[in-house]
Amino acid sequence: MKRPLKWIITLIGIVAFLSFGGLLPGEPLADRAMVVGFGVDLTEEGELNVSAQILNPSPAAQQQGIGAKVVTSRHETISGAMTYISEKSGKTVALTHCNVVLIGENVAKSQYFYSVLNYLITNSYLSENAFVFVTEGKAEELLKSNTGFGGNASFYVQRLVGMYGDYNNVANKTLQRFVVDYHQLGQANWLPLIKTEPTNPDVSAGGDQSSTDKQILFDINSVMIFKENDFVAEYGSEGTEAINYVMNKVSKGNVETIGDNNEKIVMYIIDKQHYYKYDLDKKTVKIRIEISTLLKEIIDYSGEDKYIDRTSLTEAEIARAEKSIADNILSFYTEMQSCDVDIFSFYEGFYSKFGNIALNMDIKDIALEIEVEVKSNDV
Repeated sequence: MKRPLKWIITLIGIVAFLSFGGLLPGEPLADRAMVVGFGVDLTEEGELNVSAQILNPSPAAQQQGIGAKVVTSRHETISGAMTYISEKSGKTVALTHCNVVLIGENVAKSQYFYSVLNYLITNSYLSENAFVFVTEGKAEELLKSNTGFGGNASFYVQRLVGMYGDYNNVANKTLQRFVVDYHQLGQANWLPLIKTEPTNPDVSAGGDQSSTDKQILFDINSVMIFKENDFVAEYGSEGTEAINYVMNKVSKGNVETIGDNNEKIVMYIIDKQHYYKYDLDKKTVKIRIEISTLLKEIIDYSGEDKYIDRTSLTEAEIARAEKSIADNILSFYTEMQSCDVDIFSFYEGFYSKFGNIALNMDIKDIALEIEVEVKSNDV
């Protein structure tokens, strides 16, 4: 009878803790600096310039993304800078609500790049699912920017990823995914690059930001490529699309092609699947990509009636769309081969199927064959 009694008492204790644990003394919300965005830059003196976008603790302000301010501090280490930020703000810095990490371009191209990201991923208070971006220019400037649609920069980035993260030409990556990719055999990696552009025409920023400041929009269609700790190259949407089609989930976006009479044809993407096949003897990877689409519009720029009332595509038009996607992927892969970068993690694929023999392979010797099928529900 003692054992059942012991379990009953334990269960009562757990229920009591869950029910009344919130009544235990704790640090007041007003005494915590709720960081929603985190940025790291490199100074000319070789110190780290750490920026924290801190949210107003009032519930109304948190819901609207207003009342945020950016506090910065310099130090040789991130932890040292964080201590100074706590002292400046008069609050204990809390990273539990931080979902955006911004790495300044000068950090991404420096020797400190991986050590910065490794520190962040091992920080038990920062979510491993936080999105990480490289910023064109300084991360501090982007965090302080006056976004064209109101709210703070960190919330704006989260909103972009939430709305467009599954598009074929939009790049996003989490801290966890970056570290996992870093430790793969080829140690090739990539991060999304945020670029900024002014609003045209200017719109009111709203929130707590001055309407006289320059208002900007964020572009997350570019990527930066790395091998080990070294920056390799930067690509626009063509590189992003190649990576997404081969490796990532894509369920939105557009496929464009040219019609038989030089019309512009645009199709919606509704799904994408990809399949790998490794041939060790031929040192070849065959990838089949299936893209399901819906016809969006056909535009003829040569005539008076710009929009063509046609609900289906010809086989030749679909073939052109397939060839355009395949050619872009092959072109991107060829450039990565010339840089000795295993961007599509082929070493891992061969190793998982054939074992240690893959350790002696050279990415420059691995051929890629691409088969793309665009499925139009309108044909």
